[in-house]
Amino acid sequence: NIVESVNNKVYFDSEVTRPKIMVLNKTLTNLNTNLINQANLLNKDLDSNIFLHINSFGGSVFAGLSAMDYIKSSSVPVITCVEGCWDTQGYTKEFFYVDSPAVLRNVG
Repeated sequence: NIVESVNNKVYFDSEVTRPKIMVLNKTLTNLNTNLINQANLLNKDLDSNIFLHINSFGGSVFAGLSAMDYIKSSSVPVITCVEGCWDTQGYTKEFFYVDSPAVLRNVG
């Protein structure tokens, strides 16, 4: 799989293309909605984060900008974690540097 989700963690292990980013955006939107609904059902404040783990050789700038828009519009803070590779042929790296906190961790 290109995008996997476990609890509040999302794993993106792919090049950045429009179809693959659409899957990522859908996953982030669903997780965002689920975490907000859980907090509302429990009558609690939202105290969760979404952790986006990235391993990518980069790709399309426009697809990356689409992901950036989804990350920025998330009601739940998105924390990015770089695992493995993080490379680009353009300005795709910009979508990982969003206004939410960023944790950049290179493994390997």
